[in-house]
Amino acid sequence: MNKFSIHGECNLSVDRNILTINITGPCNKEFFFYLHQKLLSVADKININNYAVLLIPHGDAVIIFDAFLAHVEFLKSKSVKAIAVVLESCSTPSMTKSMCHKAYENADIVHQFFENRAAAKNWLNDEILYG
Repeated sequence: MNKFSIHGECNLSVDRNILTINITGPCNKEFFFYLHQKLLSVADKININNYAVLLIPHGDAVIIFDAFLAHVEFLKSKSVKAIAVVLESCSTPSMTKSMCHKAYENADIVHQFFENRAAAKNWLNDEILYG
């Protein structure tokens, strides 16, 4: 049983081995535990050896950094090829970009930031998954 209630919301979808994660923050540690359970529940819909993540933070995407680092390690253990972060709906884009870049770079995860979903999906499809 979690000590605290979940702060944050997420919605997951899969399209051609791109796992889209829409997140609305702020997010706490309990949220990431919940997110990991949801990610495991869609694992059978992707090719675990060739998939990427399209991350779309919405609103106030403030995240507890230690919880985010644990999340990055989770993604790394699941062999994610790359992460595209779309900042168009995020009210804290510079802070979110800085935090994501630091965590993904330290975990050696290929990543890039975009202003719109179409450009991000094109990069994931053309350069990462099927390029």
